[in-house]
Amino acid sequence: IWMYQVNSEILAVWKKHENIDAPFMKRIPLFYTKPKTNCLLYVGFNPSFNEKFMSKLKAESVKSGKSYSFDYNTKTEFSEENINEVAEYEAGASIPGHEFFYEPYFKKLKKVSERIGFGDNFENIDLFFMRETNSKEVKKSINYGKDGKELNQFAEDQLAISEKIIKEAKPIVIIVINAASSNIYKNKFLCNQEKVDKKYGLYYHKIGERNVPTILCGMISGQRALDNFSLERMIWQINKYCK
Repeated sequence: IWMYQVNSEILAVWKKHENIDAPFMKRIPLFYTKPKTNCLLYVGFNPSFNEKFMSKLKAESVKSGKSYSFDYNTKTEFSEENINEVAEYEAGASIPGHEFFYEPYFKKLKKVSERIGFGDNFENIDLFFMRETNSKEVKKSINYGKDGKELNQFAEDQLAISEKIIKEAKPIVIIVINAASSNIYKNKFLCNQEKVDKKYGLYYHKIGERNVPTILCGMISGQRALDNFSLERMIWQINKYCK
């Protein structure tokens, strides 16, 4: 029920902002399964548009005799079964051995998770749900400026849902793995904490009664990933806090 409710809210955002003229508005947005709890939570910017993934989804739906459409328009009807199935496939992207496992992105995330004692108990979400590889297109659609403070309503509506997912995960540690995401995360969720704490060099996201240690950094995987020395320092930093 939680999963369908959240994903229905995501679809409602797409319907509300249907006048945005961008390629990603013709693609289904990112859907979620219920997140793992008490985990290491990675927070990215938005899902890339992976044609191979979408082709696999279409092939699987045809194989199962359902023939879902994965294109989006405001007249498209999405059943709970349809949404849940897409979300389940989506979740498989982070699971080694799954037919949808996306190794270029998640292999490094899994290694970092293992290095700080979480093993497979990690979750990955994105602040925004547009399937788009061109980051300029995404930033333009949310009115992202230099510091990420003056966002438009399309962005705010998505962030409200992202915050709900983050709280549902009840994370032990949060790592924000994108420079633009880090700017926005600091402004929206960290009460504009100006500096990291002096003991561990961390920010803290207050979720319920807990101050969740939060690292703001750049990409961990991909072409613009952190260098190995910065990554080692980050792993040391988190382990120092956790121990």
